[in-house]
Amino acid sequence: MEGNLVRLSVEIDEPEFDRALSDLVRTLARQVRVPGFRPGKVPRKVLEARMGGAGALRAEALRESLPDFYAQAVVDTELDPIAQPEIDITSGENAGAVSFDAVVQVRPIVSIPGYDGLQVTLPGLAVTEDEVQRQVVGVDDYLYEVGSASVVPELDGELHGAKAGAILAFDAANPNEPEARVAFRVLVKEVKVKKLPEETDEWADESSEFSTVAELRADIEDRIGKVKLMQSQMALRQKTIEALAGLVSDDDVPEVLVDAEVNERLYDLQHRLEAQKVGLAEYFQATGTSPDELLAAVRTDAQQAVKADLALRALVEAEELTLSDEELDAEIRTMAERMDTTPADLRSQLDTAGRTGAVRSELRKSKALEWLLGNVDLFDEEGNPMAREDLELNASTDSEDESREGSEENE
Repeated sequence: MEGNLVRLSVEIDEPEFDRALSDLVRTLARQVRVPGFRPGKVPRKVLEARMGGAGALRAEALRESLPDFYAQAVVDTELDPIAQPEIDITSGENAGAVSFDAVVQVRPIVSIPGYDGLQVTLPGLAVTEDEVQRQVVGVDDYLYEVGSASVVPELDGELHGAKAGAILAFDAANPNEPEARVAFRVLVKEVKVKKLPEETDEWADESSEFSTVAELRADIEDRIGKVKLMQSQMALRQKTIEALAGLVSDDDVPEVLVDAEVNERLYDLQHRLEAQKVGLAEYFQATGTSPDELLAAVRTDAQQAVKADLALRALVEAEELTLSDEELDAEIRTMAERMDTTPADLRSQLDTAGRTGAVRSELRKSKALEWLLGNVDLFDEEGNPMAREDLELNASTDSEDESREGSEENE
């Protein structure tokens, strides 16, 4: 069919449908109260008469069982539907075997041109002399340089002209979540003029845990380097996904997926607010946003998330990344442990709900991301190539250092 619509034709032989009809009769016999008959003992003829005839009973059996037959067909064909199907019974409404067509929307396979040459810019790993120097002259309290805009731009305006003892309270946009705002409360403890101290070993011994300036600077450089490494490692995943998502055309993104993502994010927000006993009106007042602004921001993020999802699925197909039955079974075992159930029961539930294909798709997406992280070209903010081994080597070295420190403490 056109676009991302799929027609699924399903045939149910007569004995199989008769079992579904018998199951319905047993259920109704337990539920219906008929004078003169005990629960569960109401004859089928009596049930047919109360429902309006054998045809009405069969129609109810069709209504009850077709979703299960459809779900099984989805599992068998490994489809990944993104909307409810339109079902049309083509034969068997009155007697015999049953056939039906289900037209359903599935995720499209989008185009990701140039995915094998993606470039990602990460924070550099080099520690500059200026960065070390700023830390050398720092104090235990947070020393902020007015005009640096290193926290939020609003802070500079609030601090301008402030005197020691002033308490500043203001709201600003959250740099990590543009749709949210953060309430700041700042105590100005001291106002200082930037004046570099004379860096001597005596000063280092008095002002820090180190006896010499060299030791102090070495420790600061090491700590800044670890922070930069962590920032780069965290940015690698996010920026790589963003770069891949940027290859997907907006026209290829089904609105039904965006709507579902928006609803999920709004539900999650409402759930978090309820846990904090905060109403929506209070939230809008605290963040300085309106419902329309929130919805627009959430929809923008949802659109990006859907594009990333579609892009990773397209990469699965482009690189022919497969998933073995053993890998799927291992994931179901892990899920079953978290849900305090057995793998067999969980697999049955997933199959019945038609969700086994979704689990398989998520695992294959993870493989696609792993492939992408290993193949994207990395550059620092100056445009210099970055070696992936530096990120991995430094991370490995940190782990070795921690293990060595732990061993020394135990000796």
